[in-house]
Amino acid sequence: MPEDIKLSVTSCAISTRAQITSGKAISKQTYSAAVIQHEAEKETPIALFVSESEARDYRQWKAQTAEQRLDAALCVVRQDYYQDVRDTAESIKAELLDRIKEQECGDSLREWLQEHIHETIDGSSRVIYTQSAMLGMFASDNDGAYFDQFGDEGAVEDGSVNWSRLCFSAFETDVIEQLGSIGVDVNEPLPACEDCGEDDQDTERYIVGDTDDVLCESCKEAREADSADDQEDDQDDAEDVLARASRQADERGTAVLIRASAYLEDGSLSNPGESTADFDQEAGS
Repeated sequence: MPEDIKLSVTSCAISTRAQITSGKAISKQTYSAAVIQHEAEKETPIALFVSESEARDYRQWKAQTAEQRLDAALCVVRQDYYQDVRDTAESIKAELLDRIKEQECGDSLREWLQEHIHETIDGSSRVIYTQSAMLGMFASDNDGAYFDQFGDEGAVEDGSVNWSRLCFSAFETDVIEQLGSIGVDVNEPLPACEDCGEDDQDTERYIVGDTDDVLCESCKEAREADSADDQEDDQDDAEDVLARASRQADERGTAVLIRASAYLEDGSLSNPGESTADFDQEAGS
């Protein structure tokens, strides 16, 4: 950068920093002009500010120790990694429920699930890309899963750590643990019946209701029978309400006719000077 431009930017940055430190409001144009934030003591360009919030965040960051900054960075890495774990587990569970809806069960369902987990992890960007795999190994609580499963063989290839291979085992283990926490056992993936507790892996299940309850066949039929009875009761209640309303309307109409006849017999309505308000009130009651 030419010296005259560098001095100009430095002067602008120092001025802007002084305004920020003093708490004075400055315009977006001033912020935009302060392309480089200058640390006055060392005369080193250190940050780019375009808003007051960024300046505030920078001051908070500057006050932290190197260890605190490293902990914060690792926290972000862990949050990102375990969000991947949760998303992957939820996706696998959703596909498992689709299989159960088609009445798949037994060895077929178990073999499909285990193979599907393996293929899903193998195709994940978390494992494919070296940088993501390295960050995954920093974040995972199961970073030693590969060595537990296979020992040292294959961990280093052509003089370099095979991060993707190591992360595959860690990520797969974390996803399987997450599946367990949301009710999926990879060895017995067919859920027990929610009504009777039937857990035979070779017995078909049915997913019913708005809440996706998992039921065996007998409990499903019992639920359907109860639902039909409830609908019949609701229909009977509705018919009773309509009949009662009809009776009340008939009684009200009869009363109005009787009173209207009485008015006519008395000649009250034929008298121009007589108000019809009383009759109107009677008719509307």
